[in-house]
Amino acid sequence: MWKRHCWKRRPADDAGGGDAETGLEPPSSARSVQSSLSLASFRSLISNPQERWAAAQEAKEELYRNFANSLSREELSQLSRTQLRRRLQTLGSAQTEGEGLRHWVLVETVLLWNALAQLDSSEHCQRQ
Repeated sequence: MWKRHCWKRRPADDAGGGDAETGLEPPSSARSVQSSLSLASFRSLISNPQERWAAAQEAKEELYRNFANSLSREELSQLSRTQLRRRLQTLGSAQTEGEGLRHWVLVETVLLWNALAQLDSSEHCQRQ
């Protein structure tokens, strides 16, 4: 549930923080958040951004390897637009195939291409 923070009136003789004209001070939670953010925690947030980027890229690539040739809408919808367009190009489509399409339309297009590719491969196996 969203917690509402209220500005409190401070006594006129209090020289603490807040707005001098209105006599209002920020809620105590706002002050505690500011004091709890230390330089060490900030540094830990930005340490090794290259490693985090590489890990994220590897996770995306793993997702592509697992779901690119799927015949399931749910699995294909987990792929990004770039990955879906890459799958279309892998299957032999034009480079402009899928440009400007919404994500769900792109998922449907890849689903159709995957189904056609599996039909083609199964017919090829039966001929041999």
